[in-house]
Amino acid sequence: MFLAVGFLGLTCSTALASYEVSKYAFKGYVKEKSTLNPLAGAKVKIYKNSKLKDSDKTSWRGAYKFKKLAKGTYKIKASLDGYRNPKNVKKNTVSKTVKVKSGAKKNLYMVAL
Repeated sequence: MFLAVGFLGLTCSTALASYEVSKYAFKGYVKEKSTLNPLAGAKVKIYKNSKLKDSDKTSWRGAYKFKKLAKGTYKIKASLDGYRNPKNVKKNTVSKTVKVKSGAKKNLYMVAL
């Protein structure tokens, strides 16, 4: 009886820890750098330790959002046909390293070709 109760307690606490670890959301906008107009339909991907965790397409307002992330450091990348990285126009993606925590946001800016 004691062994079964101990096992159930361990299982419940492990499940609770998993829930707490993956409860964060991360959001932002993809915008054109000079006009600040939203870029609809941009592909946004989020990576942790070089592994793709999730992807999204921006809304008509340029908004993206990732849910159920663990707290930590991630890299986000955005791309959209006809737009480039403002710091290096040879690159068709823009990327940023971000910290996922409560209320985290990051906007990404691109330039038209």
